[in-house]
Amino acid sequence: MADAFRYWEKRRLIYNAVLAVITVGGFLLLMPRSLQVFEAKTVYVTFSLAVGANVAYCAAYIPDLVAQALGFGDRWRRWRGWVFVFGVLLAAVIAVPTVTVCFAAPFSH
Repeated sequence: MADAFRYWEKRRLIYNAVLAVITVGGFLLLMPRSLQVFEAKTVYVTFSLAVGANVAYCAAYIPDLVAQALGFGDRWRRWRGWVFVFGVLLAAVIAVPTVTVCFAAPFSH
């Protein structure tokens, strides 16, 4: 368990940084529209999505702990870097249209 925690939590910063760059970049690219829809609801939705993304990140613990429990620890350690890269790319692919909707479409209308 400690091995999985050390591995995944160190990389959570990278994961969040990638999503933060997408969010801030989307906000800046969609200006001035993003400024027009920037209100409490937008902040709430953005925060909720960030929390959801971090909950989804925790899903990486499941195969890690199962692989270690089944004795595949050494083999799994060689693959989990790819799992991380795939997860970050998947999150980025989901984040781009989500950010576009959040900052280009008003929630109050």
